[in-house]
Amino acid sequence: MGARRFGLHAMTGSNVLNPDYFAAVTERLLDLAAEIKRCLDIDLECVNIGGGFGVPYRPEEKSLDLERVAQGVRRAFDRHCRAGFKEPALMAEPGRLIGADAGWLIGRVHVVKQGYRRFVGIDAGMNDLPRPAIYGAYHHLSVLPRRKRKTAVKPEKVNVVGRLCENNDQFAKDRLLPRVEVGDVIVIHNAGAHAYAMGHNYNNRLRSAEYLLTRRGALRRIRRAETMEDLFRTTGIQADF
Repeated sequence: MGARRFGLHAMTGSNVLNPDYFAAVTERLLDLAAEIKRCLDIDLECVNIGGGFGVPYRPEEKSLDLERVAQGVRRAFDRHCRAGFKEPALMAEPGRLIGADAGWLIGRVHVVKQGYRRFVGIDAGMNDLPRPAIYGAYHHLSVLPRRKRKTAVKPEKVNVVGRLCENNDQFAKDRLLPRVEVGDVIVIHNAGAHAYAMGHNYNNRLRSAEYLLTRRGALRRIRRAETMEDLFRTTGIQADF
């Protein structure tokens, strides 16, 4: 049909921490490449083993052993490329691995409500970090107290919630945290991937500014916070706020 260039791509997993998984995916794709070569005499230019390179969202989880991943993938290529077809270029998509633990979402506590359970409300919402609301995903939390506590207080179970009118706008449920007070800062870890990129303006919530922590320890703003005017820029309506 006129096609002259060919490659093979798969996306079979997400946030995988087992290093042997990637060798298995590579084996399967190279099996297909060998069959394509045998049946159609086509040499693939590239084989893309996709993403799925995981990061540890929980403190007890171990980081992905990239050296072991690389060795397993290399062994798979060596075994198959002795079978008589040209070695294709290896491609992968490690976006989460690069970005996830390079970012944090910072929210300040503006309300604490004691009802049938204790709720801690912060000035961020699922529009800033949708993963917990969409997937029930776990993100580790740290508490930075506004003022030094005079006495040690036992940790307590709380729900850390956002500012939207949705019952799934929650960053953590029944999470054991040091006692939280209004004015404290909540730090949500691993927010460098699938966070701002998945963000939205539901309920007319404005997306936050972003700051870069430099190697010298300085903070530099790299994205300003949105304004109400930004929400109307594409409508052709002159908004006056």
